[in-house]
Amino acid sequence: SILRMCNPDGEKCGSVRSAACKAVGDICKVCIGSLLSEEGLEKAVPFSDDFVVAISTKICSEMELALNDEIAPVRSMALFAIGNTALAMKDRCAFLSMNHMLPQIYACVVDKDDKVV
Repeated sequence: SILRMCNPDGEKCGSVRSAACKAVGDICKVCIGSLLSEEGLEKAVPFSDDFVVAISTKICSEMELALNDEIAPVRSMALFAIGNTALAMKDRCAFLSMNHMLPQIYACVVDKDDKVV
């Protein structure tokens, strides 16, 4: 699956891991959160909250591993995916605690590598 490609155990090439993390973030934005109707009104994506929480939990689990990647663009795209997952959860009013990830997220934000922003 695409989630396995976000980590060195599933994909050896750093640029592919980075692209996989970005794709996961894009998928979260488009498929899990709210969409705009043709009239410009927000409408929920047709997934149950239980499904959204389950898939978001799996995404967060894989992104936690990606936050520790030695390749800076992978860490950067993992942050992107986590951010979009959090926004999607907010849009859906579903609950998923991400507090346990805060130390890793903070470590990436203060990373000296200029590719992680």
